[in-house]
Parts: sequence; structure tokens; C-alpha cells
Amino acid sequence: MELRRRGHDVKSFVEQALDDELVFDDQNWIWSEQGADKFAFDTDGVILSHLVIYIGPGGKDAMAEVGAAWANAQVSGLPQIIGFYAKGEGIGLMQRMMGSWHHSAASLLTRVDELVDEISAFLGKG
Repeated sequence: MELRRRGHDVKSFVEQALDDELVFDDQNWIWSEQGADKFAFDTDGVILSHLVIYIGPGGKDAMAEVGAAWANAQVSGLPQIIGFYAKGEGIGLMQRMMGSWHHSAASLLTRVDELVDEISAFLGKG
């Protein structure tokens, strides 16, 4: 993955889900210990990260995670949230939670580089 190659620590909800959700189809998993672990991974990931990248179309859970990140950013100033637009994106007004939307990987990666500098300055590390 390009972000890891560039030295970024990536918390991938998709990679995490591949282990757990291939058999996901009922409420039992949501309320299981495995479901609780996944919930904590997802919510901690967006709340504790400096940058969240929403990859669309992501679904209801992804937008709930973006909402948690956005609410946290209103209090602490982080995380920054950017979106990678894909055909079929169904977000309405809440797309305003993204600081920017990108239609190409090149544009998104350029913005990530810019945000690394901005975040470092915000944290007093740059």
C-alpha cells in the first residue's frame, strides 16, 4: 500500500474485516466478543488517528465512523478527514465532514503529503 511505503501507520478497517466478516451475517456476531473487538478497533482507529481517509462508497458503518472522527475533531482539532470519491457515493449533506474530496489517487496522495506537514505543525512537531 502506497501510504505504508511512504512511512505512514495505517489502521485499515478493510484489512481487519477480511479476517472477521467473511461469515458475518447476523446479530450474534455484532454482540459477540469478536464484534466488540472489531467495534473498538474501528472507533479507536478513527478517534485516535491524526488523519482519516474515507473511501467511498463506504456504507453506513463507515459514515458513522467518519461522524465519530468529525465530532472528535471539533473538540481536539484532529483528525483531519478526507474523502476518496467513487461512483455510487450516496452521502448527502454529511459529505461536508470531509475537509476535501478527491477523484484520483494522485490527488489524494498529494493532499496526504500536505496534511502530514499541517498535522505535524499542529502537534508542534514540524
